[in-house]
Amino acid sequence: VVEIEGFRFKLASLNGVQQREVMTSIIKLSEEERLAHMKRIILGHSLVSINSVPTENFYEEESDNVSDLEKRRRVVESLQVPVIDKLFIRYNQELIEQDSSSEDSGEEIKK
Repeated sequence: VVEIEGFRFKLASLNGVQQREVMTSIIKLSEEERLAHMKRIILGHSLVSINSVPTENFYEEESDNVSDLEKRRRVVESLQVPVIDKLFIRYNQELIEQDSSSEDSGEEIKK
């Protein structure tokens, strides 16, 4: 959970299927677009809730044809850039910590 300006953002790491979906979405974009949209695409998958409310519930447009994932992406796109940047930094920190702890447990098993 990341707290920014009084809001609590719950992030989750991506599973294999979600990682492939992110890569598929990013590959379709031009190189310039990749840089601009990568954070939003990844956070659209990983941002679970804001203040304990599912992220997709913040999507305000009326449409039955929009998936929950697309709603989450659009909610992320509506956030201010500094908030997106802070969330992405925290997401990466969590991944590094998870990777480090899994390496540590692997070393313990080898011993």
